[in-house]
Amino acid sequence: MSKKQIVHFISSLAYGGAEQVLVSLIDGLGSEEYTHRVLFIHDGPHRQTLEKKGIHCQPIRGLFCSYDPIFFFLLFKILKEYKPDLLHTSLWAANWCGRLAAWILKIPVIHAYHNCAQLDGRVRNMLDRLTAAQKVPAIAASYGAAQSLALKGIDPNRVQVIVNGIIFSSPGLSAVLRDALLLRMSGIEPFTIGMVARFDPVKNHITVLKALALLQKKYAFKALLVGAGNTNLIETWCTELGIKECVTIINDQPSAEFLPFFDCFILPSLSEGGISLALQEAMHYGLPCIISHAANVQNIIEHEKNGLVVSATDENELAHVIERIIENKEWGTFLGSNARHTIEQCGSYERMISHYKMAFERAFIMQKK
Repeated sequence: MSKKQIVHFISSLAYGGAEQVLVSLIDGLGSEEYTHRVLFIHDGPHRQTLEKKGIHCQPIRGLFCSYDPIFFFLLFKILKEYKPDLLHTSLWAANWCGRLAAWILKIPVIHAYHNCAQLDGRVRNMLDRLTAAQKVPAIAASYGAAQSLALKGIDPNRVQVIVNGIIFSSPGLSAVLRDALLLRMSGIEPFTIGMVARFDPVKNHITVLKALALLQKKYAFKALLVGAGNTNLIETWCTELGIKECVTIINDQPSAEFLPFFDCFILPSLSEGGISLALQEAMHYGLPCIISHAANVQNIIEHEKNGLVVSATDENELAHVIERIIENKEWGTFLGSNARHTIEQCGSYERMISHYKMAFERAFIMQKK
């Protein structure tokens, strides 16, 4: 039986939730039934990860700017050459450009939405309405993300919700990185507050930094901010708030390497499209997790049972709950243990792969009709 060819088209291969989901999805689907190729617009470390697994990755770039006529010429040319059985797109730019290409080339396509539509803004949502996004099979990472797709003219009841999942792993920290980190964090094992999120305003680092400034008046601690993106603004805030010496910023490194250094995990996002993969990793590692109501997708955290849920914009409340864990580490251990039990019971990775496979198979059947 011949293998079905899937082309995965994603806007970026940088460190991020949707990008990690793609890597895990390709791993889970395997190569016995499917042939995978990846097209991407913006490069990132996940390209090397995929290529080491034998997955062909092809950049799509314009000559003068990201989305000039050359970009679309290359996209159409490559898809016409590959003749995929299915085009699976992820993140806004790949969804929109892939939809146009699939419509013209008559290729079956399925979109994955990892963020709430509000974050795309009015212009992008209008473009989705104008290009008939509602006619394309859609997957959303949460029920909240699915409901928000009404802004794009998509009926939420026709969207399949597949909760994100990843393979949990604990890669070893490289010797050079370990030595540099331990040197930077030298001291008598201070309490370490950790956050893993891309450096983007929606992740709400400013509230975290304000809370740290409040805690610094009373406690000695270290904070690790792990993510990807431009850190200039965060560094400026650290200087202005007087917390530069207790905050370490880690850019473009696998988050799982740093979990052993955390005593608690925080994620006060203003919005999340699905259950944060960083949160899942932290829960799996048994860390007490402090998250905002917006980040508590699917109500995975029950307040004071397997973690703590706070207002996204109240630095006083965030500082207070961190203080409770600093003062009562045994309680933090209790919360972390319950968090690990919760995420293990979810079995999210296996379920995600199974549901994606069913969604893809439905698309193959529709193609034959």
